[in-house]
Formats: sequence, C-alpha cells, structure tokens
Amino acid sequence: MNGMLPLKDIKGLMEVVDYSSYYFLVLAFLSLMAIISFIYFLYHVVLFYKNKRLNLKSLLNKITSLKLDNSKQFSYEWTKYNNQIQDEFKRLKIKKHLDILNDMSLFSNSLELYKYKAKSDELDDDTRNNFSKLKERIIAISI
Repeated sequence: MNGMLPLKDIKGLMEVVDYSSYYFLVLAFLSLMAIISFIYFLYHVVLFYKNKRLNLKSLLNKITSLKLDNSKQFSYEWTKYNNQIQDEFKRLKIKKHLDILNDMSLFSNSLELYKYKAKSDELDDDTRNNFSKLKERIIAISI
C-alpha cells in the first residue's frame, strides 16, 4: 500500500429524508388561513359599523313614534331610548348634533315629574309642545 492506511469507519451514503414539501404545504395552509381570517375580520368590522348606524336610525325612529297617551310609560320609554341614543352617538363619535342631544337630555330631566309616582298626571301642554318640536328636529337629522 502506498503509505495509505485502510479506512474502516467510512460507511456508504445514507438517504436523507426531505421534509421541505411538508413545510411548504403547512406554510401555504397557514397563509391561506391567515388571509381568510383577515377577510372575515374586515367583513365583520364593516358589518358591525353598518349595523350600528342602522341601530341608531331605528332608535331615532322609535323615539319619534312614542305615544303620549300614558305619561308614565312615555317618560320611561323616552328615557330608555334617549340613553341608548346618547350611547350610540358617543360610540360612533358623531359630533354634529350635540345641540339636539342636549335638548333631549333636558327634556328627559323634565319628564322626571311623571316617573316615580304610583299614578302620574297627564302630560301638560308645554311638555307636549316640547316633544313635538324635538320630534321635528330628530326627524330632520340625516344619519
């Protein structure tokens, strides 16, 4: 032998398992799921804000269609819808109609006379006139 020692620990080539196709499939699946989740999220955000606008419109319609027959029921329903409308305006960050909101709150305060009695009087003419004026202003709001 020409000065070379025999190599006894060298083994034949081993087969290396290739996982790259599995990695690619998992990455493609996760990317697809991320895109679908993002589109789903955007759709629901847009739908949420659209429904909030519709909710505000329905509240405004409800408050304008209240009946003045029963003063106690009217005052409770007015207060309930007024509070919901105030919350919707804050949530939607609408700054346009703050004067109407303030007048609605003042009107709610004037209805306190009719709320907490076992038997309440009928609405006086001044309150009825204030309601009709507010009703016209609320109907004029275009949201």
